[in-house]
Amino acid sequence: MSDPKDSSAESYAALYRSTLFKNVPPRFIDRCLHECEQRCLAAGEMLISPARQNQHIYVVLEGCLTVHLHSLDNLPLAFLETGECVGEISILDQQIPPAFVVASEAATVLAISCQLLWTLLDESPQIARNLLYILAQRTRYDHAIILAREQHAYIDMLTGLRNRRWLEIAYARVQKRLQFDERCLCLLMMDVDHFKRVNDHYGHPTGDKVLCAIARSLVSLMRPNDMIARFGGEEFIVLLPGVELPEALTVAERLRAGIAAMTLGIDDVPEPLSITVSLGVAMMLPDEALEALVARADVALYRAKAGGRNHVAV
Repeated sequence: MSDPKDSSAESYAALYRSTLFKNVPPRFIDRCLHECEQRCLAAGEMLISPARQNQHIYVVLEGCLTVHLHSLDNLPLAFLETGECVGEISILDQQIPPAFVVASEAATVLAISCQLLWTLLDESPQIARNLLYILAQRTRYDHAIILAREQHAYIDMLTGLRNRRWLEIAYARVQKRLQFDERCLCLLMMDVDHFKRVNDHYGHPTGDKVLCAIARSLVSLMRPNDMIARFGGEEFIVLLPGVELPEALTVAERLRAGIAAMTLGIDDVPEPLSITVSLGVAMMLPDEALEALVARADVALYRAKAGGRNHVAV
């Protein structure tokens, strides 16, 4: 059986090292240990839930907690270890907690009531500063998560290129800037020739590898201002800001030739694959919506296909 004195010393040390009590006079730590309940949580036990109002800020004395948004089935948003705290948001704004907090392993927490917390904040400017620092760190972390999710939403998961959703936003932004500067834009619509044959003959996993290889090749052929996205299936779109039609045709021909020169060695495929693409080119009209510009480039692409494939048309 553990010595209660040892347990008390460990709790004091955990609070002393915690962010909330950093540089705080020892009497405040002693007061919390004397007045606050220590709760022992079993692995999997819920501490905070959006289903009920929270009345405590919890400092982890031992073990680890996980934070889950929306559902416990979701991956943890954060891990809280010894010295970290949770529950401060719902105390400060008096709203229901925004997330689930669960013990990921056996854990011990110190439950500081909202009444005591307000008293501590009145009596200790240092605790108030520490709490502001914790909130600032939470805000920075949340912003980073939001940014990562937004970026994830704009990425094609197969090729790593930007996706159609990103293209729509990027086009609107670039169009506005270019029209203000009275400059033009061209769009290249690219389609992999006979791609269905690749899938039918070698299987979809090989087809996916081909698309990834094409994406890598296109990125290597792009200039700094060129903007590329996977439009869907085996179709790619390239935006050429500030480029007029003659130069756009030159760029399209360079991309066509670059892909045609590739020889792809794919695992489980006995012979190297040679792939070609066809491209349709269209120049943006004043105030033209992306859908209309894509439709015109698609008509040009059809002409390139009808002309024998591995071809560029306008």
